[in-house]
Amino acid sequence: NRELRGAGHPGLRVVEPIGQSAPFLAAVGLARSVAGADVPVLIHGETGTGKEVLARNLHLWSRRAAKPFVAFNCAAVPEALIESELFGHVRGAFTGAGADRKGLFEEADGGTIFLDEIGEMPAVMQAKLLRVLQDGEVRRVGASRPSMVDVRVVSATHKDLVALVAEGRFRADLMYRLNAVTLRIPALRERGDDVALLAHFLLGRACDQARKRVPGFAPDALWALSRHGFPGNVRELENEILRAVALTPEGEPIRAAAFSERVADRAPPRVPARALSDGPITLKDAVTDTERRVIEGALARTGGNVSQAARDLGLTRPGLYKVMERLGMRDT
Repeated sequence: NRELRGAGHPGLRVVEPIGQSAPFLAAVGLARSVAGADVPVLIHGETGTGKEVLARNLHLWSRRAAKPFVAFNCAAVPEALIESELFGHVRGAFTGAGADRKGLFEEADGGTIFLDEIGEMPAVMQAKLLRVLQDGEVRRVGASRPSMVDVRVVSATHKDLVALVAEGRFRADLMYRLNAVTLRIPALRERGDDVALLAHFLLGRACDQARKRVPGFAPDALWALSRHGFPGNVRELENEILRAVALTPEGEPIRAAAFSERVADRAPPRVPARALSDGPITLKDAVTDTERRVIEGALARTGGNVSQAARDLGLTRPGLYKVMERLGMRDT
């Protein structure tokens, strides 16, 4: 299965990182600065934060961009097969080995190999991987001689490798070989208004895939997205957008009700605007209705960017949040 083995991607292209939050820009900036240094990089981040996307860009920003990028998930392959997958085998090395086969390190020669979920690497393979990093040599299973390879190693994990070392589950010498530079990708909940930026980008892609026109988000949908914690990070956000596009009628904006219940419940209660024709209305109620409509309009115009909406309204971001809490437009 060549896909399982992580064969190179001939159509690989840079996907420009989407985000304006300080922690995200810091991670991208560090990635750009070390891309050309040709040192091992360890990417740390929660599941779904986009570690492989950043690894691909590291490759494409480097001098190795014209060579293969090969990805391998250490947690997705049975332990007994990992050595053959990474280092290859010769004919007759084991039952079923009917021909010589390159491993992923040889396939990535001159380019980059991405080892995802490196914290799941079995102890025996950790020692063999360390030798590859130290000597630049791989030995196919059953071979009598090693082969030289020129490969940059980028690895990723959502686990604390230092803690794994302390528990005796990960080799300290391997950790130090892998993390010449460590990039930390922030969780989506730490990225503020990046949620709205990503939501619009993912909406465009989802509409292209579905061949459907969905002209943006209603204010309640953007607010629901901004209030959800997204434990599954960008991957969870993408799934929510795909679901919403499927459930939203052609030509209408996405409303909070189109999201899963855990996200839709974050939307503010819908309070209909009152008109003079409905009967007597107090000045306080009229002011409240007006404030709510003005804030919803500002959020709609800025694509859910709370910071920009606050600036447009002449408020600070915390100040806008306080007004929205008073109006029942957010959780307290």
